[in-house]
Amino acid sequence: MASELSNRHANRRRELRLHCERGVASFDGAKPQVIEIAGGCSDNKLEATERREQILDPETALMRQLRDWLGFVSGGAEPRSDLAHAVEVVTRVERMYAMASTPP
Repeated sequence: MASELSNRHANRRRELRLHCERGVASFDGAKPQVIEIAGGCSDNKLEATERREQILDPETALMRQLRDWLGFVSGGAEPRSDLAHAVEVVTRVERMYAMASTPP
């Protein structure tokens, strides 16, 4: 894994890349609704021959969860996760925060 963070770059960029066995998935903050997927063999310019864009759902996961919970409280279908799962997730997140703030 490689991670770079800087506030000294000439242009503000927000970019994530996931390098996998059969290709690379890229997220560019300038186009937040799209993930670009490149794979296959490389051409004579050493660029991927297979490219496609995956359109992302513009609704955030948090907004979907909130909508599901509000629907449940109003008499709708049960959410996909229960209270025990929510407590487990919060506990794990708190543990990660504690680990991140503890000096080595």
